[in-house]
Amino acid sequence: MNSDYFTPETLRFRRQWKIGKNITAPNNSWLTIKLPVPYTFVYHPDLNVCCRKEGDRLIIIAGTAINTCLPDQDPLDTLAYINREEILNWLEYLAGRYVVIYSQAPDILSIFTDPSGFMGIFYNSKSVASTPALLVDDSSPKIDVAEILLKSEGAKFPGDLCAYRNISALMANHELQFCQQKQIRFWPTTFSENYRDDAIEEIAELLTQAVKGICRNRNVIFSLTGGQDTRTNLAAARIFAREVPFFTIRFKDARYLDTEYSRLIAEKFSLKHRVIDPSPPPDWLLSCYDEIGANMCKASDRKEIGAIMEFAHITTLHVGGVQGEVLRAFLWPRENPIKADSKLLIRQTFNNFHDYIIEGVEKWYSTLPSGLTPSTILDLYEFEQRAGRLAGIREACSSLFFETVPPLNSRLIFKALQAVPKNKRYRGILNKELIRIMWPDLLSVPFTSAPRPWWRKFPRSTKSFFQKLIHFRTVI
Repeated sequence: MNSDYFTPETLRFRRQWKIGKNITAPNNSWLTIKLPVPYTFVYHPDLNVCCRKEGDRLIIIAGTAINTCLPDQDPLDTLAYINREEILNWLEYLAGRYVVIYSQAPDILSIFTDPSGFMGIFYNSKSVASTPALLVDDSSPKIDVAEILLKSEGAKFPGDLCAYRNISALMANHELQFCQQKQIRFWPTTFSENYRDDAIEEIAELLTQAVKGICRNRNVIFSLTGGQDTRTNLAAARIFAREVPFFTIRFKDARYLDTEYSRLIAEKFSLKHRVIDPSPPPDWLLSCYDEIGANMCKASDRKEIGAIMEFAHITTLHVGGVQGEVLRAFLWPRENPIKADSKLLIRQTFNNFHDYIIEGVEKWYSTLPSGLTPSTILDLYEFEQRAGRLAGIREACSSLFFETVPPLNSRLIFKALQAVPKNKRYRGILNKELIRIMWPDLLSVPFTSAPRPWWRKFPRSTKSFFQKLIHFRTVI
């Protein structure tokens, strides 16, 4: 970490942003864009921001967006006209981690999420921001059950919830019409179960294009483990693999083969690779990390700080294995799901049935368009809630060091995924098929296998009993 640049003042709320009236930025280095409506957009100078104006209309992209059909072009150059209908069509092609802000005089201010809501968007009646910490005041106390959830759930706040009252999260694939204080789902439309033989090839092509766009004129680093997710990213980055650096974090509780297999891959394919042992971060850095997390980040995520702070750079993008579980049908209770109601979603992702959890999941479930199959609902919940909303909080905190951009965060990839035959979604078959298409030699190195959680070995009836018992004890 460059001690001359990275100080408590420069790192505080790094890569964060806020929209409001008469707002004051956390420090004088923040930049300002006046919108056509009576609001101002302020942002940390290390956040990547581009904008385009046509008459009384302005569009802003904050973060990193890639048009997977035209990865060599600036994404705003691929938008034909600045109007709501054109933006909605254009968004389907954008992968990455970003927020799109559209404003038009006199009173239109719309905010759109990235495909999984990976960049958090939070709002109250006065302002919108990338973290609740930039919105908190005396009118937004922590929710009554926040401490319970932090201890038992690792700060999982589903739906439009966060750790504060009077502050809402914008759910993935929703448009926030801020002046009306209303969020509306704009994607997906109904997917039919129309399985195609070329769906896997399409995903491989889209992944390759997304990685190409990420690596275009950027300082990029890749995570590398012995697992399938980072290996799939490596395969998609084949043409850049010997130019970009890779790293593996050696945690005390990490699987031994994670480190050994990543070293073997690096040696066999001549990759620039480092194995890093975490070192204790300074207290002021932990404070900056926790401040962005706004009582929503798990304490266990802090163990990464001592390693990833070595990669802090003004323009660094990070490609990791986050969201890889979407490819593996992680939440499917069986190979051919026959139902996917809100109760099943709660059982698959939470250890208790607190009323607040139920409220958040049911709020998300109520936004789904009719006609979605059970498997698509389970995939979408994994994509938008577990891999987007919940994992996105951790990566928002990590933006102190680098900006994580998951290549799988793509609406086109998700759509193609629904056309993959179900028998190829289990047991890591899809990942191996993708690697075989993009870089088959990578399959010569074995994969590590994650140990099966102890609680998955119990029958569903036993797990249900303990879940209800935990819920009862939490309530009383």
